Amino acid sequence: MPLSYRVVLLQLAAGLAVAGGMLFWSPAEALGAIYATAVCVLPNGYFAWRAHKERSPSRLLGAGVAKFVWTAGLMVAVFWLLHPAPLGVLGVLVLMQLAHVAGSLVAGGR
Repeated sequence: MPLSYRVVLLQLAAGLAVAGGMLFWSPAEALGAIYATAVCVLPNGYFAWRAHKERSPSRLLGAGVAKFVWTAGLMVAVFWLLHPAPLGVLGVLVLMQLAHVAGSLVAGGR
């Protein structure tokens, strides 16, 4: 399995684990953590799929821009429409960024 897919799976597992842990503390924060997991995993999954499939640098750049726009749009939609608890959302967003580093370390720099 390509590293990009493993990082997305790591993000999904970490986000759901944090949401599960937050459920005992505050259901609202847990729901915010689930929203943040979706905001990160959906665009990153799309980009991982495109990066694995695409060989053209310009199309890969376009997929990266689409991932950024999709992430920003989902973030705006979540905050505007759903009004989540901020700690759950922001905590998981930070965790999702750290998953990129952790995924690279687990892969051993391959």
